[in-house]
Amino acid sequence: MNRIDDPKSKIKEWLSTQGYPLEMKVAAAFRKAGFEVIQSHYYIDPENNNYREIDVVAIMPDPKLSGVIDISFVVECKTSKKKPWLLFSSDRILERWNILFSYCINSDRTREALIKKGFDRIKKLLWMNKKGRIAYGLTQAFTSGDDITYKAAISVLKATISRKKQLEKRIPAPFMFIFPVIIIEGQLFECFLSDKGQLSIIEFENGFFHFPFSIADEPGTCIHILSSNKLTDLCSQAKNVSNTLLSLLQNDIDRRLELLSRNII
Repeated sequence: MNRIDDPKSKIKEWLSTQGYPLEMKVAAAFRKAGFEVIQSHYYIDPENNNYREIDVVAIMPDPKLSGVIDISFVVECKTSKKKPWLLFSSDRILERWNILFSYCINSDRTREALIKKGFDRIKKLLWMNKKGRIAYGLTQAFTSGDDITYKAAISVLKATISRKKQLEKRIPAPFMFIFPVIIIEGQLFECFLSDKGQLSIIEFENGFFHFPFSIADEPGTCIHILSSNKLTDLCSQAKNVSNTLLSLLQNDIDRRLELLSRNII
């Protein structure tokens, strides 16, 4: 059979434009790093209660199976090989913004537990104290009309907030850290004004997009945006973040388990 007429070749070519191979690579990388992974996860849209789909949810296993802590990464995968993504950034975006809200989607109980640890300790957490330029806007270059970058940001933020709302229905509700992530198979560029006021455009592979968009009365947060070339690094850092948070809150976890065993909460 002529390769051009081979349906398997055509299917592979089509799949490469739809993002499915990237989704599978992301899921495999998180599993290799020790996470529990859900692919093509359906969640309830927190605005209209319709079911929607997110590509990957990676959950750090609870070593004690306690059910009182959840650390997860909600991932939207996008393939954009011909049209790069462009992020507009500044080094002053997070001024006057509470670092606990810009860290991830979490709950009042979670933030209270962190505050008790002291800001000197929590500022040392990976991704907590974001330095340098942070994106405040993004778009896809060389295009007009539908902006897939905005849709991707809304989708991953909705999926993250939906997970928070579902976790809060547990009795008791767990400590939670839910990180929204967008992984791009394609080029990422950053656009900013230099110190001399000149427009600068540089290619990069890993950064944060501040997206404080309120959904269903829940504030947004920073979305981690990175190139698929950094997938291994992301999984390694995600595991580091998860283990550090588990260690930091170990006494709080043990205390809640004790109260549960005594039917106090």
